[in-house]
Amino acid sequence: KEYVRRNPEVYASSRRNEHLTLRFIIRWVTLVVIHTLIIFFLNYLPLRNEGGNTSAFDGLMSGVSRNQPGDGEGPDYDTFGLTIYNSVIVTMTYKVSRRKIGF
Repeated sequence: KEYVRRNPEVYASSRRNEHLTLRFIIRWVTLVVIHTLIIFFLNYLPLRNEGGNTSAFDGLMSGVSRNQPGDGEGPDYDTFGLTIYNSVIVTMTYKVSRRKIGF
């Protein structure tokens, strides 16, 4: 309590209700939608059409076909979900470190 009494300027933005204005909320929601779309499509595009998951011994290494690198198995929902989850963790870590350090 003493710190707040000695330094009221630290909490000036919350006293003026700047963090709950319509402009601030719309900006925040817009950034969330943009980041969500970027994370989704950066993970979806490489994994579509059976990309990313291949059995080497059924494809190129077995000598069956030089044009078929795998046996046709593709990534499932677990693989896609894991890549999305990891991307969210990396993105949030970057955003927090950027906010904390200020670079």
